[in-house]
This record gives sequence, C-alpha cells and structure tokens, in this order.
Amino acid sequence: MYCSDICRNKAWVMHHWLECCMWPVIYKSEAFAQMALRMILHGAYELYTAKFDKEQCLISGHTCSSIASHIKNSCITSKTNTTAKHKKKQSASQTTAVTGLNPVDNKYYGKYWSVYCLQTHFSDHGKARISKCESTARFLATVVEQCLAIPQPSPSKSKHATNIESLLNQVFGNLSFPAMHENTDSMFDIEDLRNQVKSVCEKFGKLVPDKNAKQQTYSVSKEMPKNSHGVLIHLIRHHMLQLYTNSQAVIQVLPEGKADKEVETLSQQRLALCVFPHCSLLNHSCDANTFVSFDGDRIFVKMLRTANMGDEICHAYGPCVTRYSYKDRQKALKEQYFFKCECAACMKHKTASSDEQALMDQLTAFKCNSCSGPVKIIESSRDAKSGWGKCMDQSCMKLHDLSKVQQLYIHTMEEVNLQAFKIMNGNVEKSIDVLLRSLKTLETILYKNHQTLGALHDQVAYCYSQNSNISMAIEHIIKSVKIMALKFGPKSIEYGREVYKLCALYFKTGQYFLAHKYLLIASPIFVGFLPAESRERKEAKQMKMFLDTMDLQLKLPSS
Repeated sequence: MYCSDICRNKAWVMHHWLECCMWPVIYKSEAFAQMALRMILHGAYELYTAKFDKEQCLISGHTCSSIASHIKNSCITSKTNTTAKHKKKQSASQTTAVTGLNPVDNKYYGKYWSVYCLQTHFSDHGKARISKCESTARFLATVVEQCLAIPQPSPSKSKHATNIESLLNQVFGNLSFPAMHENTDSMFDIEDLRNQVKSVCEKFGKLVPDKNAKQQTYSVSKEMPKNSHGVLIHLIRHHMLQLYTNSQAVIQVLPEGKADKEVETLSQQRLALCVFPHCSLLNHSCDANTFVSFDGDRIFVKMLRTANMGDEICHAYGPCVTRYSYKDRQKALKEQYFFKCECAACMKHKTASSDEQALMDQLTAFKCNSCSGPVKIIESSRDAKSGWGKCMDQSCMKLHDLSKVQQLYIHTMEEVNLQAFKIMNGNVEKSIDVLLRSLKTLETILYKNHQTLGALHDQVAYCYSQNSNISMAIEHIIKSVKIMALKFGPKSIEYGREVYKLCALYFKTGQYFLAHKYLLIASPIFVGFLPAESRERKEAKQMKMFLDTMDLQLKLPSS
C-alpha cells in the first residue's frame, strides 16, 4: 500500500520492478539481505538518473571510482588493520568521506556513496556471521543475475582499479530499470522480464538457505573481483554487515483497545528498516541529550535538554539508563556495536554507588518486612548466598531470604499476564477483581516504587476507565505517574503520556483546573517527541484551546 500514485510509481522504478517478481526468494531471506539488495537498486537508480544532469553527472563517476578504490584497498590490506574497533569520533578526512563529501571540492556526491562509506566493522563480526553474509550474498547474486539473464564476463587480467570501476558501472546498469526500459538497442518487454524472474525464483525459492539452519562455511576472498558477479557479491555482503550497526528501526506507537477512552494501553509497532547516514555518525550515550522521531521518510533529531557550546551531541543506540541496568547496557552494546561504553552515566556507575543508582535500584527492589524499605538482591559471589537480599536502608541493612518471595512474585505475575491477555480481548469487568487481588499481593512483597506496581496501577486504571469509574481510575493513575517519573525521568515521553492520561481523566470529570495543570506538563513533552500530525498532539492542542476559553479561576479547588 502506498500513500500516493507518485510514491507508488517512484517505488516501482527504483526497486519494486525486481522485488515484486522475486518475492518467492525475497520473503524467505533475512531482513538485512532484502535491505542490502534494495540499497543497491536505489544506488543503481541514482547513478543512472544522475547522468542526465550536467552537474550531477559527476556523482556516477565519483561513486564508482571511489567504491573501486575501496574494494582494491580492502583486498590488498590485512583485515586486521582495516576496521576500527568501534565508532570513534572521525578525523576531518574520515568525516568528509563518510558523509559523502568529496574532500577535494567539498561537494556532496549522492546518497548511495554516503551509505557505502558507513563502517562495516568487518573484523568484529566473527567468522560465523561473515560466513553467513557471504553465503547469502552468493546465493542472492546468483538469483538476481539469472533473473535478469546477465551473462558472466570473462575474467580480466588487469589489476587496475579502473577495471573494477567498469564492472561497477556494468552492475549498476544491469540493475537500473530506467536503463533497461530506455535501451533502444534491445527489444525490452516488461512482461517477458516478469515471466523470466518468476520462473527463476520459483526454482530458487525452494533453495533459500534456512535462517536458523547450520550453513556451509564460506571464507571471503582477498582477491579483487574478476567479474560483475564478484562485484555484486561484494556489494550485498558489504551492506549486510553495515546494517548490523547502522540500521534504524522506524517505530510507530499504537493504542491497544478503544481509542475513545481516557486511559489507553500503548504498544510499539515496527514499520520499516532504514539507514540515515548522518545519524549513524552520532556517538552513543546511555544518557543521551537527543532523541529521534520520524515523519514519513524523514528523521528528526531533537534535543532533550539545552546543550552548551562544546557539548557533544549524542544519541542512544538502544540501551539507556532509564530502561537497562549498567551490566545489561554494557553487554548489549558490546554484542551489537563492539565497544565498551564509557559515557558519563556509565562512568558514574563505576566510580560510586550514587544517589541516582540507588533510586534506580528501587525499581526492582523487594520490600523489607522490618522497615518497609527497599531490599536489593545480592549478586552471586563467593560470600553471597543465592536468592538472598539486603535492605538498602542504612538504619536497617537486614538480610532476607527471598526464595519464597520470588516464587510468589513469579506466580502472581503469571496471573497478571493472563488477565492482560483477557483485557486485550475485551474481558475487562471480570479482570478488575483479579488485578486488584494481585496488586494487593504484590504490594506486600514489592517496594513501593517497584516498576511492576506502576505498570499494574496503569492496568487497573485502564479497566476502571473502561467501566466509566473515573474517580478510581484517577486514584491509580496518580500512583503510576509517580513511578513513571522515577523510572523514565520527568522529561521522557513515557512520563508525558502517563501525565496526559491523568489530564484526560480530570478533563472528563470537569476538573478543568487540574486538567490544565497536567496538560502544561504533558504538552511540551509531546511537542519535543511527537510529530505535529500525531493523534496525541492534536488531542492535546484541542484540549488546550478549550481550556484557554474557560475561566479557570472559577474552577479553582476550594481550600
């Protein structure tokens, strides 16, 4: 489905003309293989159309010659010396190359060259992943060439980069739909092409390597490609490796349940996989000062807080302080991005048990049966007993055997998750009593700021709002808001959404002063995080317009 005829026609000439007919093979391949092929098809389209513009014509020559030089250098240089350990800040010369600028004239030379320049981290991926990418690239290149009936050129004896450049021009020419369609030297028929591609893919569709099965081991040749087949394999493998560390998932937040109720359950849905070359240059911080949002095919990088002159603009690659512990963040970043994070948040954790860390520990703490303080699970060590915890209150410090408490927690959460499934299917009334009993049980074993209690208060509030018991919904949302502020911070979108639920409930009951109070908290957060066309921003704007017309002084709560 496309948003317009223009969008549909553009997609057709850029990539869909081949992907559509190759669907029996494409849909069985892993996402990065699909994305790699599309990147090459977009590059072919860009390079072909550039030749019709006198100034843009330089793009084709510059891109092909630069990629040819890169292939040549990668073949004659040892793998261990070609790839940096992780995304470090680039020098001036590296940065101009990565962003697609020619260091000679400082001109921008096209999107495909910008994408191609992104790091692959070749030496960090490990033999198994590289072998998997190599086997997938060989298979996909063979299918594409047979689909388009591309003859194999004879191996070239010359070792100059211009040979590779000519092969690149040949590959991009073969994969450009406008070039095929406008070639007057041959009788081009789109129906013949479709039949050819379908015939080949029906045969190869049964041979697509299983994503989970153990595959034959392939090694990457250090010799330069001798034909267009070898060049196409290189391009597919190159982009697949890039995508592990440079792809960006486009996420849409959708409501679950009825959208006309004040308290909604929200879920994330992945819409697409994209590559934004300039965003890939942002360094990571677990407590980043930016966030990203999407509007169509555009990405917006916005500030979370004011940056002073000289401050580095950082982005969270995924793991962040509000969702992951220090240990989990380090593990995730090392496994996917190949570096040990030493951002300010991580260094603060290493140097001392700060007040901030103590607050974060409360989110997962059990309840002390002596002082009702937070009990932190003792990590396994020689001197620690498994399943034991220690009260964090300095005046208590009591040890607790948490084995039975943890079992009760697991059992109760199984019941809560079962009720959540029933609520999604409309069985709200029967679930309220069960959730309230579960909440009462958990409040006896979990610390008051435990994140599970916040989520459960939110669920109970949703059930009450569905049954139009707004006063009880407000009571539980207030408790959820407090825990959301602790978990995600008072400037996070998660906190903003929870506050807006409270605002909507007060508005529903005619408590306009309180509705206005909480709307003033939620609105700036929405403006910072959400696109102008989002449902939540539109609703908040309409509510503000209504409240601005009211005489709020008449709605002041009596003292």
